[in-house]
Amino acid sequence: MLTFAPTTNSPVAMHYEANSVHYEVDGFDSDEEFAHLLPQEGHTIHLTSSMGTITTHTVTLFHQLKCLDIIRREYGGTHTPDLTQHCLTYLQQTILCRPYLGLEVTKNVAATARKSREMVCRNWEAVYQEARANWREYTVLKAQMERVQGIVYQRSIFFSPSCDYRLKIWNGWSSICDQHYVTQISHNCH
Repeated sequence: MLTFAPTTNSPVAMHYEANSVHYEVDGFDSDEEFAHLLPQEGHTIHLTSSMGTITTHTVTLFHQLKCLDIIRREYGGTHTPDLTQHCLTYLQQTILCRPYLGLEVTKNVAATARKSREMVCRNWEAVYQEARANWREYTVLKAQMERVQGIVYQRSIFFSPSCDYRLKIWNGWSSICDQHYVTQISHNCH
């Protein structure tokens, strides 16, 4: 069963520095730095529903980071305004949904915030670890399902063409309705 339940209870400290040399709009390493904000496997995770189907989702954290990159690239003219507008709206709504309520010391009456401070954050590394674990489990399950699909296809055509295995298409894969039969085939695949 595919799950995704990161534990982000342990706080981590982050030093905010406005004048960082990293994650610039158009710096030499900007594309690579922004690409590394997402897991190497991609920004999606997969879950098994109560019906046994596999559904694909994106983690809000990864969606937000991807949107920041899209907005950054818009400055260089490489993304469409519609996608950029989606990202601006998405970020505005997710920030309102889960606002960071830290207090920022201001420098003047215009409320210009300091350019450097310490912040206490949720442990975002736990989200990345859980996403990587989910991807590994998904890859194994996908390979098993592809092997099952091949065996069922061969069996239904070559061994008993009159049998109706009633294949269902779930998320692009063929699976057998009879879970007991799937279990038997899965054990024979190893």
